[in-house]
Amino acid sequence: VDYALYNFPNPVTTDLTRNPSGRSIGTTISFKIPDRSHVIVDIYNLKGQRVKRLFDAKVFPGEFNAFWNGRDDQNNEVSTGFYMYRLMIDGRVVDTGKCTFIK
Repeated sequence: VDYALYNFPNPVTTDLTRNPSGRSIGTTISFKIPDRSHVIVDIYNLKGQRVKRLFDAKVFPGEFNAFWNGRDDQNNEVSTGFYMYRLMIDGRVVDTGKCTFIK
């Protein structure tokens, strides 16, 4: 299978002393799709509850990025902890990854 899924930076922090640039604090989840597909990228907490839908679109083959700012679907900042991100292609889960969010 010719796809990829990863994120950077990891861990994700909201501590401005670690990010004095003032840029958006979060992580970029990158993925590569080999064929025209419907792609969904979601963030889940360790209880298996969906926290945020980052990406939901039909795409052509290529590389894509989805930025997560550590907020849920209601725009609340998430708690410190581990989060999973899941890549679905045409309704099938094809890969998952893990990131750590630190306040």
